[in-house]
Amino acid sequence: MLRWSRNKRFAVLVTLSSFLLFGFEMDKTPAFIGTAEMMADRSIVLKLRGQSEDGAIGDGLVVYAVESPGYGELLEHLGGLEPLQSKMVPPWPEEPGD
Repeated sequence: MLRWSRNKRFAVLVTLSSFLLFGFEMDKTPAFIGTAEMMADRSIVLKLRGQSEDGAIGDGLVVYAVESPGYGELLEHLGGLEPLQSKMVPPWPEEPGD
């Protein structure tokens, strides 16, 4: 049987509550669209998920090598990343006309 301390149970409860309360903005834009992990060679692996307005769901896996076009912009969007570090990926801002 899994036994958690009172503090750990509280932390999990706060985390789940925060996600439920703040995970989606009022316009249903997700707070995060996936995860990013920087590998030892500094390549970045993105695991992304999207959902259309009609409910269709799509998953994607994208690998950016250091020399890939857009690598710097991706790193900036993530707020920086170090080798073997993972972060949640926020959605990109919508561009006019989207």
